[in-house]
Amino acid sequence: MPTIIVTPNPEDMQRGQSRQFVAVLNTAPDTELTSMDVDWTVSGKLGNTNTGIDVRGTLIIAPDETATTLTVTATLKSDDSVFGEAEVNILIPAITVLPSTATIARGGEQQFEAVLTNADYIPFVEWTLHGKVENTNTFLSEDVDGDGMFATLYVMSDENSPTLTVRAAFVFDETFFGEAIVTITQPTVTSVTVSPKTATVEKGGESEPFSATVQGTNNPPQTVIWTVIGSDVPATAGQEAYINQNNVLTVSAHEIATTLKVRATSTFDNSKYDEATVTLTEPQALTIIVTPNPVDVQKGQEQQFTAVFSNAPDTPLTSNQVNWTLSEKNSNTNTFIDQTGKLYVMADETATTLTVKAALIDDDSVFGEARVNITNGASNIAEQLVAKWYASQEAADNDNDSGFVLELKSDGTVWAIVPPPFGNGSSSSVATYTLENASTINLKGAGMYAQLLSSVDINFTLTGTKLHISFENDVLEALLEMKEGDLFKKGN
Repeated sequence: MPTIIVTPNPEDMQRGQSRQFVAVLNTAPDTELTSMDVDWTVSGKLGNTNTGIDVRGTLIIAPDETATTLTVTATLKSDDSVFGEAEVNILIPAITVLPSTATIARGGEQQFEAVLTNADYIPFVEWTLHGKVENTNTFLSEDVDGDGMFATLYVMSDENSPTLTVRAAFVFDETFFGEAIVTITQPTVTSVTVSPKTATVEKGGESEPFSATVQGTNNPPQTVIWTVIGSDVPATAGQEAYINQNNVLTVSAHEIATTLKVRATSTFDNSKYDEATVTLTEPQALTIIVTPNPVDVQKGQEQQFTAVFSNAPDTPLTSNQVNWTLSEKNSNTNTFIDQTGKLYVMADETATTLTVKAALIDDDSVFGEARVNITNGASNIAEQLVAKWYASQEAADNDNDSGFVLELKSDGTVWAIVPPPFGNGSSSSVATYTLENASTINLKGAGMYAQLLSSVDINFTLTGTKLHISFENDVLEALLEMKEGDLFKKGN
């Protein structure tokens, strides 16, 4: 009786693979039966998988097939009593994670590989990490490589779990997986250091931020718990001293203690801590500092003052915060200070000292003062004028061919001695610079020049440290041959 022989038989296959089967009659083993001759079927598959065999005898095992054996049957179309079978063994897939065990220190990393057995058809696996502490950033980064399947574990420095599990599972069937056990090297804490070690804080105030460093082996966690020791505030007077999230110590104005301890304790080993000693001082009375103080101001000049709080020396107070006043001035002069803090000393001021005061608008008991010494501006300007003259001559290495000389007299006037042919160089032929106010020196005629100069003014004006010379008569300019650029160009 004829039968059908199906080959290969038996056959081992993996999930996701395909295989071509061949059917021949035992009476004609060299003649392959075609799809016109036989019907192909497969039996034994489980569930709603796509495992199946086509009309040409090609078997495809679905990746999600759970059966372990299948039977492939070829049946003669002309006589279904003539058939043949082949047995297919479905190999069980497996994943091995290498290395299977690892020891990693906090802050370290380790790469793992998923090695597949009976699962060459699976394009990738899913990596997961188990056992880490919830609030840490320890993570597993997966990567598919052309030569295999890899993932790298990164253990964060704050990881407190002693062991972790790295798992690689088939994407199509998570019941097949491999694992590696990771031991986290436990750190040890040897000491904690607080900085600064000492501090001074005014009651009612705050400290600069404190910091803490945890020393030890295997990268110990740097987290600490801050506590304040020794605070004593009456229950009805508010909160005791505390450290906020920025490590800043806040002390109540009602604090009774004179010293406090600020302690930082390791969260990993609470037997390790360090302390800083904080000295508490009584709050200082708020005052205003006025600058400059003291200061000399010439008659006819101005002076700008600045006011700051004693506890905020870098922040000037504005006219909306303080009121400026002036005392001790001659009541018959117009000397005054405006609300920006600028003092104006008039030329006719007879007082020798003034007091500038800046008082807090909201509380005039908070104030500051500056002493002002009034100087005779005319004599000082005369001295400056002569000094500038000779300094400019020396700097310019000027031989003074013009013969023009400035001379300071004992009465505070400045004499200009004019050379021949316009004068004989003696005091009988001079023009005097009479100091009429604190900022301008007017040239008036004297001797033989009295009539010539009676109708013109020559002004020597000091602005800051620069001397300005102006002539209102071209003839007079030629007469004196002052040569402003040569005489005053340097140092003025």
